[in-house]
Amino acid sequence: MHAISPRRITAAAARRCDFILAAVVILTTLGIAPGSAAAEPRPQPTGYAISGVDTAEWQHDNGAAIDWSKVRAAGIKFATVKATRGVNIADPYLKTDLEAARTAGLAVAPYHFYTGTEPNTGAAQADRFIAAVKNIGYTGHRPGDLPPVFDLEWVDVDPNKGKCPSHVSADDAKAWLDKVQAAFDRQPIIYTQKRFLDECMGSTTAFAQYKLQLADYRQSITEPPLPNGSTTWTIWQYAGDASRDGIRSKVPADVFNGTQSDLDALANR
Repeated sequence: MHAISPRRITAAAARRCDFILAAVVILTTLGIAPGSAAAEPRPQPTGYAISGVDTAEWQHDNGAAIDWSKVRAAGIKFATVKATRGVNIADPYLKTDLEAARTAGLAVAPYHFYTGTEPNTGAAQADRFIAAVKNIGYTGHRPGDLPPVFDLEWVDVDPNKGKCPSHVSADDAKAWLDKVQAAFDRQPIIYTQKRFLDECMGSTTAFAQYKLQLADYRQSITEPPLPNGSTTWTIWQYAGDASRDGIRSKVPADVFNGTQSDLDALANR
């Protein structure tokens, strides 16, 4: 989550061209010019004091656990933790990470990565997400529970990495959003990017009433551009490869657009 998940690439020469091409696709998707100085992760944007991280299986290199107490001691206040993907994949670290992060004092949201590889699967993907997070005790209403997050973005696997999902639609996304909202009585947050909505969904305004987690890694901006119809953002994922105490692998980094009281209210505290 969100940013396209890093996978191990061998040093074999036969794969180097594919790796370079994939890197160009990822950088271009995120609004970063290939060959620019943005190979270095950008510092935390000024004016936003509340820090967060996004985690998934990829932050557990060789099965290494995340030390959430160290993460919290380093000043991280919230996390979004991958729960599910598509209709049949659950992240193997969902239970341990969600509960350990919450126990350490972070506000925590589970997230679902939407795959639009087949038409009209939004409701089925919602069912998979609901079952997975309910199974580990998430209700959306415990102290520390942030709303569920819906990850709506580019294809992240070959052969179509960096392209629009072939069957993405506002109606199918709404099918997921409506079902999850009904299950937890909490309106989900949408993780996306203006460019994605412009290029893949016709600059839709269908999500204007939702809180947004926007991904944009460009160092030239002071806040992420808003999708059509939206008036503000809630979370900005400003880097995809930050280093944080307690996490051995690189991790996406976020800031919250508000005060600590605002975050506490969103997290039922």
